[in-house]
Amino acid sequence: MQIYPGHTRKFGASVDGKTVNFALAAMHAEAVELCLFDTTGQREFARLTMPARKDGIWHGALQVPAAGVDYGSIYDWTYGWRVHGPWAPEQGHRF
Repeated sequence: MQIYPGHTRKFGASVDGKTVNFALAAMHAEAVELCLFDTTGQREFARLTMPARKDGIWHGALQVPAAGVDYGSIYDWTYGWRVHGPWAPEQGHRF
């Protein structure tokens, strides 16, 4: 599964035609990974590094169908984020 630069218009996951766009505001992050889980939320089946950042918003898009994923199954996904950056609680950074 490959992720491409998406857009920053909508936070979270949004479905548009045959693309699922993901966007997250994380101004001080050094890297962001999108974690995709099965319908139970127990098994991670993909971890993808977000390919683009603009004004502190990390974004990427998946084309569906791709890599054995059909369009209908995207509504069953659970997703989460792994956000990497500095540990500096006194500055509000808890990565």
